[in-house]
Amino acid sequence: ELVVVSDGEGVRSVLRYADGRTLESRHLFRVEDGAIRATTIVEGRTGCEQTIERTFETFRGDGCGGATTVDPLGIGLASGDVPLQLVRARPFNCWVSPRKDDGTYAFYNDQAIHDQGGRIWIEATDEHPRVGLKMRNVRWPSGNNRDSFVLYTYQGEDGDYSPSYVWAAPDADRIGINTRWLQASCTAGDATVEPSLNLRTGSGSGN
Repeated sequence: ELVVVSDGEGVRSVLRYADGRTLESRHLFRVEDGAIRATTIVEGRTGCEQTIERTFETFRGDGCGGATTVDPLGIGLASGDVPLQLVRARPFNCWVSPRKDDGTYAFYNDQAIHDQGGRIWIEATDEHPRVGLKMRNVRWPSGNNRDSFVLYTYQGEDGDYSPSYVWAAPDADRIGINTRWLQASCTAGDATVEPSLNLRTGSGSGN
């Protein structure tokens, strides 16, 4: 996980590894000879410097043993022959409605998720099992597959197998699903959506 926040004359980044380790850096910027110079300070020690130039909507920085690009899709990092792409995530707000044992539906609103592998879990109650959603905006680097915006469903404790999913165009700002055991709808942004939803089995519709 990479967290980047504004910090005075530059930005501060904290990289959190899966094993719990963190790496904190500061990146200071100044304009010199018509280009942006970026100095990186890692764990309090001054590191290397990059020269950053802009081409249309893309910023590219060379130095520090590799290249960095920032464009509307996200951040690209390259060191040697190993590229890394940090894709910009879009936030979504969802309502989730799992089917209860009596055939009606529970309702959970204002559930935050993002389209780069974000997940929502609704824990089990006495009335319904544990259910979950995962969202991905899949961009294929090559081949004939078309890029797709995908919403996956999960049931119980299995967080790997998705029994059902739906997909839409990558730039879609809304996606929904009804499997009969789970209804859900997600809308781009962070605004709460108040749907018109009939929580009886087999009737009504939600937005």
